[in-house]
Amino acid sequence: MKSQTSYTHKIAGALALALVVASGIQAQSTAAFWSFQTTQNGTGGTFTSIVTASTFQTIPTLSYTGSNITSGGNNGGAASFQAFDGTTWSGSGTGSTPGHSLAWNSGSTGNSFSVTLDTTGLSSLQVRMDLRSYTGGLMSFSNLQYDTGSGWGSSGLSLASFSTGTGYSVWSLDLSSLVAINNQSSVTLRWSFADIPSGSSLRVDNLQITAIAVPEPASIGLAFGVVTIGAIALYRRRIRKQM
Repeated sequence: MKSQTSYTHKIAGALALALVVASGIQAQSTAAFWSFQTTQNGTGGTFTSIVTASTFQTIPTLSYTGSNITSGGNNGGAASFQAFDGTTWSGSGTGSTPGHSLAWNSGSTGNSFSVTLDTTGLSSLQVRMDLRSYTGGLMSFSNLQYDTGSGWGSSGLSLASFSTGTGYSVWSLDLSSLVAINNQSSVTLRWSFADIPSGSSLRVDNLQITAIAVPEPASIGLAFGVVTIGAIALYRRRIRKQM
């Protein structure tokens, strides 16, 4: 009985391993990160809108519009953030040095920023960023739209509000329900927002987008099959020993 129980545990363990392997394949992620600065500690360096790190198969791009944007970015950034690749990026946590951020200044109109990605083989996108809406400023984005090549459509998602003040706060959004942007050779996401009130500003820092790889059914089947075959072989060997 003890031997049979031990054997049963081995079979159960093998099948459990198969499930873990299959889920591990599904959990592989892809990410892109924008620090908006060229030095990790925020000291010296310059503003940049070029993606800092990415594992997307095509390099993502970012663009922005507004009537009052400093071409070289604004000083100041979120105090600290560790990107998906393990690097840590620092700023003042306020509107002064060190650090750099993407910013729309007092009175700016026609405001938006867009990210273009290749989501081929990907799904379940997630977005996070650090925002600083200076006291008396905006408290939310007006809209999030997407374009896969057929024109702009509204995401229809509920966009969380953000606080105003002198510091940065984290803003995040789960895009997994927006299936239209999955597995596309080109997807552009565009955040739009109202005019910046006089004397205020809006800053964006540490923008990171992640996605989950969608494995081919054959990949999952192979992973599960290999371990299952091993379990069957173990079973047959056990039977032969009992004969």
